[in-house]
Amino acid sequence: MMAERRVLNTYNTVIDSESPWRVTQRGWNWSYGYKTSVSEWQYLLARARNGDREAEWEVADRYADGCKDKRGKVIVRRSAAKAAQWLRRAAEHGCSPAQNHLGILIGNGKGVRKNVKEALFWMRKAFRDAGDTCVAHNIAITYRENGDLKAAFKWFRRAADAGDGDALIQLGIHYYWGKPSVGIHKRPFGVSAPQQR
Repeated sequence: MMAERRVLNTYNTVIDSESPWRVTQRGWNWSYGYKTSVSEWQYLLARARNGDREAEWEVADRYADGCKDKRGKVIVRRSAAKAAQWLRRAAEHGCSPAQNHLGILIGNGKGVRKNVKEALFWMRKAFRDAGDTCVAHNIAITYRENGDLKAAFKWFRRAADAGDGDALIQLGIHYYWGKPSVGIHKRPFGVSAPQQR
């Protein structure tokens, strides 16, 4: 069952010229997106407690977003700390999406102590296991947010080369603002140098 989420109001965004990739979002409100019954929640939780990594991942997601029943009564309250605990279990059991999301949580310090080195460990593991371009994109963002533009550029490039259109946009932003990094040519890939006549 897909979560229903509210659409971002883009008219309330601000662009910082020093960090143009950071978009401040105002008025962002996640509703309790998941709908389930108490018995469905208990069944999912039992599967997770028995070590089913996909169920662990789903339990973590329910704690991250919250969950209501069909009538609107809250079944699972949001808890970043509990989401992180269940993500860690699923990640340790080899669930690549959980490894990626755990890396994001640890990198942002949401529900856990911030640890960029550990965050990159989990995201790189997810990338090695699944090869998902979304993970490469998240690794790039983590490097960029921690000041390593050269590594960020490399990972955006890797994601773009694998077909991630969002990574191409991020590369374009880096080029536009002149922030690819030292040692990387400033000509966008696919654009050749002018020919001598």
